Amino acid sequence: MHSEKSAFQQIDILESEEFGRILTLDGLMMVTEKDEFVYHDMIVHPAMCVNPAIKKVLVIGGGDGGTVRELARYKTIEQIDMVEIDERVVRICEHFLPITSAKLKDSRVKLYFEDGINWVKHARNSEYDLIIVDSTDPIGPGKTLFSAKFYANCFRVLSENGILINQQISLCFDWDASRAKQAHAKIKRIFPIARLYQAHTPTYASGLSLFGFASKALDPIEDAKFDAWNQLGLKTGYYNTDLHIGAFAHPTYVNKILDRASVGWLKIRTNEFARWFRAFSGLIASLKNVSGYGLELWLAENWSKSTRFSVKVSKHIYRAKSAFQRIDILESREFGRFLALDGFMAVNEKDEFIYHDLLVHPAMCVNPSIKKVLVIGNGWGGAVRELARYNTIQQIDMIERDEQLVCACQQFLPGIAAKLKDSRVCLHYEDGAAWAANAKDGEYDLIIIAPDDDAELKERLSTMEFYQNCFRILSKDGILINQGEDHAKTKTVFPISTAYQAHIPTRASGHKLFGFASKALDPTEAVDFESWERLGLETKYYNVDLHIGAFMLPTHVKDMLAT
Repeated sequence: MHSEKSAFQQIDILESEEFGRILTLDGLMMVTEKDEFVYHDMIVHPAMCVNPAIKKVLVIGGGDGGTVRELARYKTIEQIDMVEIDERVVRICEHFLPITSAKLKDSRVKLYFEDGINWVKHARNSEYDLIIVDSTDPIGPGKTLFSAKFYANCFRVLSENGILINQQISLCFDWDASRAKQAHAKIKRIFPIARLYQAHTPTYASGLSLFGFASKALDPIEDAKFDAWNQLGLKTGYYNTDLHIGAFAHPTYVNKILDRASVGWLKIRTNEFARWFRAFSGLIASLKNVSGYGLELWLAENWSKSTRFSVKVSKHIYRAKSAFQRIDILESREFGRFLALDGFMAVNEKDEFIYHDLLVHPAMCVNPSIKKVLVIGNGWGGAVRELARYNTIQQIDMIERDEQLVCACQQFLPGIAAKLKDSRVCLHYEDGAAWAANAKDGEYDLIIIAPDDDAELKERLSTMEFYQNCFRILSKDGILINQGEDHAKTKTVFPISTAYQAHIPTRASGHKLFGFASKALDPTEAVDFESWERLGLETKYYNVDLHIGAFMLPTHVKDMLAT
């Protein structure tokens, strides 16, 4: 729709079927009409919930106007100074992105087209109650907004209860994790209170947005004024006061990155995704010559009609056509070995721990007395591996229709499938729906439903009859975990039915929803965290803080589940 080179950067406005209008700076996606509400909700409302008395705000960057739009919803704010180095970004967004820029003409907003570093350097002591650094990543014009000197000046110009919010970068990629860790360490040395919180933003690298919260005096959880914020009656698409708490609860690997050394669990060159995005759906060979390599093999899968995820393949290890599906095991530099079923990535060595941690450990934390488990699907064995870590579990029945899939994973994905030969595991190559129909009443304490993406199979495992059978064969404190797609049905059958979430980079939009249903146990109230922690299990993603946070869902997800 528009393209120009300003004095600072390349600016483009694009349009897509899936995400509407898109702003890119130097070829990197900044804002889309579809999911901008996630980012702008989370960069503004947590701080306003912690300190409703904020009156004067400084926004550095934020040229699209979305941050100012959310701030302008608070009548108690008296002045918003927005300092954006590139006037052309603002003018272009005023013309092409009215959804974000509509409030830039609010009488309380003063626009200054200057360098944010110099602005803060010359601002008066204690001038602002809130500073929001809505910048690009630490490259190009945004690089200097991540320096210790800049953060020290922010501290000086904040009032006694002042808050600094800054945009951080995803911890999923080594390049990003290193810089996010450095920025957080600088802030921690300057501010007595420094925390990070997160949001799921589909169009950001790996689907994760990270924000920094720093304050002279206010803790983002203990000092939050939840009742006062709710009384404002603001309608938000993503933020809510339950989510506020959950956003500050991080996966174990994030805690390790921030507190100790980076675990380096995922290495991706984001530019490779952006520039070498070639393919048709399924496994394809691209003849595009990149850096002189010639023929390339890619796994590409469509997440929607106009959105595709692709991974460059370095080796094709195994291929077969079973009675049910095409099975491919491939290898990539970024994700290690991964399993593709009918051309769709089912599991990979780099981030599989997230999915399997969340399939198993929340239920085991809620009911530590689980003894007999039924797993339907998950033929690669990750769920069984996590279950087998509990010595109290006596039997695991795994129902997988495709024996060839199980054998291939045992041979080529041993790190995931290693526990399929545990003496407590009984493998049954049968139909999961039929198994549930024929099982005895009250036979299982836990049922995990994790089928592959075959539409016919999923349909058989999502009928009301199937869930009624699951209810029947569960014990009195029994728990059902599924993929979160049948909430309306499980809510009809089970007295307790809710959902929880995780951030998984290789899942569509980086977001994964799980369903939790039970006859008697509430996943956030009937939880014995101390007993679970005494087990001493080392998990890369799950922890007891995250357990509560995972059930704190964004507003748009809550609305979806309610309807």
